Amino acid sequence: MRKIAAHISYANVTATLALVFAMSGGAYAALAPAHGGVEHACYQKRGGALRVRNANAGCGRHARGLQWAVRGPAGPPGPGGATGKAGATGKTGATGKTGATGKTGATGATGKTGATGTAGTSVTAAALAVGNASCPNGGSSFTTVSGTTYACNGASAVAYANVAATGTSSSAHNVTAVSAGTGTGVFCLKLGVPVSTGVASIRGDAATPGSAEVLIPAGAACASTGNTSVEIQTFNSSGTPAALPFDVILD
Repeated sequence: MRKIAAHISYANVTATLALVFAMSGGAYAALAPAHGGVEHACYQKRGGALRVRNANAGCGRHARGLQWAVRGPAGPPGPGGATGKAGATGKTGATGKTGATGKTGATGATGKTGATGTAGTSVTAAALAVGNASCPNGGSSFTTVSGTTYACNGASAVAYANVAATGTSSSAHNVTAVSAGTGTGVFCLKLGVPVSTGVASIRGDAATPGSAEVLIPAGAACASTGNTSVEIQTFNSSGTPAALPFDVILD
């Protein structure tokens, strides 16, 4: 034994321990706990005796300390396994139930009734006897919000004319000329016969309703025209002078 022990080297001991642990499946690991995954032992220089020690214990001067990893280094990665088969597609889930319909909102309050508008003024008609200032031979008057117009009996009318807002005369009888006087809505008429009374009304084709006045003879607004037999002044519904078409009957 002594002769055999004399030939045991440090390398031989290390190899032997590795073989013993491989064959025993780590049976010696139970002799002393591994410290950090490393086992520690003492190898006697004489005799070759081997004992496992704690990591913090010494071996003395007649022994040499040994240590080895409990678990060897990791081997190279093995080849990859075959790809697994794809699993079957799961069944489609059932369709969820339709949600309940939301409640209808409450009906809003009824708005207030608007104020009643002002009642319109109806046309008032009146018969005019012979000798009336506007219709000497009688006729009718028609009063509206725009004023009063007249429809005179024409048996004794000596002159009449239909005049446009531009002063152009049509359907005239004994009215020989019409011209614009000084100021807005002033029309100057020249007659071939004398007259003493007359009536004028705004025509239905006027852009706005209004009224008309007759002056016999014409005033200063017609002095420069030379047509001074009769002056007609026209006004809109607000009473403001405005050039409007009119009809005039003179007697």
